[in-house]
Amino acid sequence: MEPAIAQVHPDFDFLFIAEQAGVTDPEKILYKPKKGELHLRGVLQSDLDNVMSAYDNAARSLNNARISKTSETENAAASELSGSFASNALGASHTYKSDQQSMIMILIAATLNGPNDIECDDGTGYAMRSHNPQDIQQVLADALASFGATMSKKHANLSAIKAASNAETANAVTW
Repeated sequence: MEPAIAQVHPDFDFLFIAEQAGVTDPEKILYKPKKGELHLRGVLQSDLDNVMSAYDNAARSLNNARISKTSETENAAASELSGSFASNALGASHTYKSDQQSMIMILIAATLNGPNDIECDDGTGYAMRSHNPQDIQQVLADALASFGATMSKKHANLSAIKAASNAETANAVTW
């Protein structure tokens, strides 16, 4: 019986494919990376073709899941980064907007190094409230901590998505 031959992408797990085709004896497995060919002795070509078809479908499903979950993660992080963050700079928790314009205003206030009114919400609604230079520095430190946590979560999710070995695992990654 001639060996069954399949074209195998370098990222594919050729030993897993061989096992799925019923070949576990390393002496019956030959992988030619330069040609991208997997040769299996003792298996019908049609059986290997079926395994490759299933493997290709699983690889496509994983790729689609990775694309979807990466986009979902990127969008969630962007939304969180442009939403709001909390700071106790004024002695109690206040919410500050983190959209681009609001952050520019806080950075300008920090640069001026004097008392400035900054928009924040003390739970009764957003209003301009007086902040001294130390308050402004604390607001910026709290913003950085919030953004850092968001970015850490984003990169942890992206790493988990990339490391996923199947679509189910990739789809289990949530924000």
